[in-house]
Amino acid sequence: MKQLAVIFPQVDPEVLDTVLKMVGGQVETAAQFIFDLMQQNTVSTGDDNADDETGEKPPYLIMRNAQLPPEIQRVVRQSSWFAQLPFISNTDDLEVLLPELQRSYRGEFHCALSFDPEFVAKLIRHGYLTMAEHVGRDQYVLLPKMHTSRCLLQWKDVKVERNVQKRCKQYSISMDTCFEQVLQGCVKQHGEAWLYKPLREVFTYLHHHGPLLGVGLHSFELWDGDVLVAGELGTAVGGCYTALSGFMTKAYPSSGTVQLCASAKILECAGFAFWDLGMEIPYKLQLGAKSVEKEHFLQELHAVVPREYSTENPEGIDLSPYKVKTPAAVYLRPDSSPADPPGELMQECESASLTDMDQSVAKSTVEPLSKNQQKKIAKAQKRKERKLAKQPSSEPQC
Repeated sequence: MKQLAVIFPQVDPEVLDTVLKMVGGQVETAAQFIFDLMQQNTVSTGDDNADDETGEKPPYLIMRNAQLPPEIQRVVRQSSWFAQLPFISNTDDLEVLLPELQRSYRGEFHCALSFDPEFVAKLIRHGYLTMAEHVGRDQYVLLPKMHTSRCLLQWKDVKVERNVQKRCKQYSISMDTCFEQVLQGCVKQHGEAWLYKPLREVFTYLHHHGPLLGVGLHSFELWDGDVLVAGELGTAVGGCYTALSGFMTKAYPSSGTVQLCASAKILECAGFAFWDLGMEIPYKLQLGAKSVEKEHFLQELHAVVPREYSTENPEGIDLSPYKVKTPAAVYLRPDSSPADPPGELMQECESASLTDMDQSVAKSTVEPLSKNQQKKIAKAQKRKERKLAKQPSSEPQC
């Protein structure tokens, strides 16, 4: 926080603290984020009179002009950043307001007071990432975010490195088998940051009672045996899957990367058009994602998600085949096809004693191991088991 205050002395400290929490305490990421916002004139430096670049009244209601509860009004008076955010009410006609905001508002954050699941689902349908912020004792606000640029992963661009193909053999992956444990894992690794209790409750509701308005909340789980070692939360609507947050366990090599790569393959197999990864971060680019402007993202979104939900033509991709715990290697084999259902891929994998990703290992199925080689392998396995047994088990269990 002190480092950011030195870099940005003109920015409200509350804004610095909020942004730092939202990026998991990473100072460099927070600094770049704040700089980008300042370039867009979206971080207020105390000039409450400038509603936009021309000084004209914007075609939407901002927080300082909204009818708010006294405790929220107090926050708005104290924070010029909150004061200039567009206000979205659960009584607004969102099919009219949200497209207008996407056209005319140059910033990224908006503010709302409702945590109603249907309200949140409508925001998600329109491409918003829903975040929460703690603004006082037992007081929270919703901060719907529309990035000015978005990180999208197209399946043809997915990069799976050789070391991931080798290390994935010890892991299995599943979907929606322990959503609450994945949610807890994200909070444990990153802190509450933007995943405060009211939003966690909404996400849990949407997971168990969705899809609502075509919006479902899902989790990916990566396992080493019966131990949950990595996971991720995301939303599915139409042909778009959006990542929200994730966690990994450092004691398990490449667990986070294996989970990402296997999840990408599952989403491709399931039939999603692309993976929306949100804000640009280096590891996402390493996976093959590319940053695109907001307008391009919205075009991609509207191509696979109708603007309005119809009960007569319900949307949704069937993810039930992927709830079964499956070896991650099934999806990361070089010869696996997106058209193959997981059951067929499993049969192919089980028909061989080892996968053919590592030719040097596969060759051993033809040439029997000598007794000396067998002893070396047994000793190496015992060393690994002793090493894992000494490590404290802090990861959530399912």
